[in-house]
Amino acid sequence: KYCVTKAKALLDSQNPELDILDWAFHLAQMALILEPKNMLAMLQYARCQLRRGERDDALRVLEDIHEMTHSGNDERDAWFFTLKQLALL
Repeated sequence: KYCVTKAKALLDSQNPELDILDWAFHLAQMALILEPKNMLAMLQYARCQLRRGERDDALRVLEDIHEMTHSGNDERDAWFFTLKQLALL
């Protein structure tokens, strides 16, 4: 849970430094290793990929999130955020 919340906080800070982006990406990867189907971790991972310019990979992850069922407020918010990102892309 720490990895996901810290990655989200780093990405929400809009800090342009690459070290911060790499840190968030590493945290999202670690969270996905522990829980491969964690919707929140997948979203942070996709956000990192978008910032790194890996649009096609991020699109695949966002589409996977879109197909998942959500339970709870945090997952529902992540699912709606995913829909907005897909619409923008």
